[in-house]
Amino acid sequence: MMKQSWVILAIALLAACQADEDTKSDPVAMPAQIECDGTITIGGHGQPICINTATDSGKTCSASSVCQGVCLADGQVCSPEAPYYGCHEVFEHGQIAPLCVD
Repeated sequence: MMKQSWVILAIALLAACQADEDTKSDPVAMPAQIECDGTITIGGHGQPICINTATDSGKTCSASSVCQGVCLADGQVCSPEAPYYGCHEVFEHGQIAPLCVD
């Protein structure tokens, strides 16, 4: 009878441990340390991403290669952040093109 009590107790404890594992709300394991001067967020693929304020924000541009982020078609200026997430129209060497970054 004593052995049955120990077995039942062991099963109950294991079940309790499993329940704790199942209730974790954040499936993404954050790195122990990520260097970021901006804001850390979770990207579209579930990975931590560092978003920095672009120091060239608002600067006139002709292509994204001259910006820290992207060259926005609206006003032909560099984006305010790098990377610049979401869907936007970008200006690339005289052409406007849609760009979606997640």
